Amino acid sequence: MKQIIHILFYCCFSFAFADGGIGGIEKPSDVYIISIGINKYSKPIWSLQYCVNDAVYIANKIKTNNKKDSLNTQKLVSKGPKRVKKHNIKDIISIVLTDENATLENIRKAFKEVISKASYNDYFVFLFSGFSMESENDNTFLIPYMPHYDLEFHQDNEGNKMTKFNRNKLFSLVEMAKLMEQISCRNQLIISEAGSGTAFSKNLISELFESNPLIAKGTDRNRIILTTKEIGRESSHLQTGFLMGYILRSGNVLDAFYDFNKYELRLNNAEINNMVSLRKYVAVYQEQEYRDILLKNYQKYSSRGSKGKQVEKPKELEDQKPETYAFIIATENYNDNQISWGNLKNPINDADAVAEILSERYNVKTIKVYNKDKNETLKAFLKFKEQLGEKDKLLFFAAGHGYYSEAFSDGYLVMQDSNSLEDDTYLDSYLSMAQLNRILDGVKCKQVFSIFDVCYGASFELNNANLSVENYTNTKMDNGLDTFIKEKDKSTSRIVLASGQYEVFDYWKDSQKHSPFADKLIKALNAEKHFISPGKIFSYVQGNATTPILKQFGKHEVRGDFLLKVN
Repeated sequence: MKQIIHILFYCCFSFAFADGGIGGIEKPSDVYIISIGINKYSKPIWSLQYCVNDAVYIANKIKTNNKKDSLNTQKLVSKGPKRVKKHNIKDIISIVLTDENATLENIRKAFKEVISKASYNDYFVFLFSGFSMESENDNTFLIPYMPHYDLEFHQDNEGNKMTKFNRNKLFSLVEMAKLMEQISCRNQLIISEAGSGTAFSKNLISELFESNPLIAKGTDRNRIILTTKEIGRESSHLQTGFLMGYILRSGNVLDAFYDFNKYELRLNNAEINNMVSLRKYVAVYQEQEYRDILLKNYQKYSSRGSKGKQVEKPKELEDQKPETYAFIIATENYNDNQISWGNLKNPINDADAVAEILSERYNVKTIKVYNKDKNETLKAFLKFKEQLGEKDKLLFFAAGHGYYSEAFSDGYLVMQDSNSLEDDTYLDSYLSMAQLNRILDGVKCKQVFSIFDVCYGASFELNNANLSVENYTNTKMDNGLDTFIKEKDKSTSRIVLASGQYEVFDYWKDSQKHSPFADKLIKALNAEKHFISPGKIFSYVQGNATTPILKQFGKHEVRGDFLLKVN
């Protein structure tokens, strides 16, 4: 009898943790670290002494600050100043690249590994210790390990600037930002004293903090930069860079995510006790502070009309009756001044058909955004987002052209105003799937189901294995369908269905009015008699020639799903 009780207790505890914990205990998180240190530079760059130490010591500090406890989790315990918060950490996944291993190819591989594994509640730490340089147009490049460096540079008041180099052999902050955009972790930390001070800091902020207010408004990412106000220096006394030495003496670096000001004070105290000079050396920046300023200015300059007009306060969202909404994007007419994207035949046909069925059969309120440019689409979504409550459900549907960038390892929605690929090197006129992922994950409602009928739609979620398909064929609902759906709605769901991993078709030999994927989607929505779910839809579309995928993303919980009852 005791043995049976033990088994039941273990099963209950396992299920509790799978769904986010019991008794207020949060689901354990993982910490992903990419730590790079390069001493072995060759002419015209000079060698360094302690960069390898920086990479190894910081990675080891995060590891050794952990102490195993029960339930196979770890809680970070600082050696040093009093802790701010106990972090519920399960695993530390550390990729340390030093000297000959710190090649551009290996750095890119490390990012792609983290992109494929990390999730919303995890932590990401990136450290680079070595050289960086600015080009003459002030773009910053981190210098990876190479046997020979074919570059020329001159020195000005702000340090070395490259005049001749092959950008394809260096790791630009632009590329780094594009890769980090795809890392799902809400908490992200960048550490480097590899720069020349002001120019390096400005470029870190410019590239790594969200500058588009429409995207910033839709995300809660917590990104922090630890760097320097002047050229990075090494300390023979500390056997590290000065900044790295201060970090090693400032307790648990993950505390910065929970009490930024207190951690900054620790870092300042460590600097005061071992100063480089009489000037401030350490520079600490938090994206949240910049986001607040960005949004305040955007609101001030984008508003019009009488400021004295009294605006009626909206009713509390949670007091409203729960609703299901569908936000539907379709683009089939593209910028006439570009040559990369031709007009399509069926995206609006598909979107209209899906919207009509959702409205008539499932009582879904639909919002349509057709043939709009990037910022118009974002504005429409953010305005719509304000009406969403936690108990509401959101179905997001997008049809049109999609693109995948090998250079940035990210997918993009091609918008009505997107420029040619040749004219838009950094794809700023395209809507990044990684950014869209963050925006959709950040909405208030618990249930979000995203459907993409675009080329490379699967790039919306590069993390997570395919979601196990549940089509409820053998499910017996003892308390009725309404009660069953109500119970399901208690768990958070973030689910994405994409028509394919690669190119998909606008129409097919036996499907001229709709794309082959949309044709099967429409049939699924029409055929079900009682309720629809992502798993049920997937059972209809999985035979599509483009190989659809079904995945979870963001805050999804194990028991979460997205169920809509037929009227």
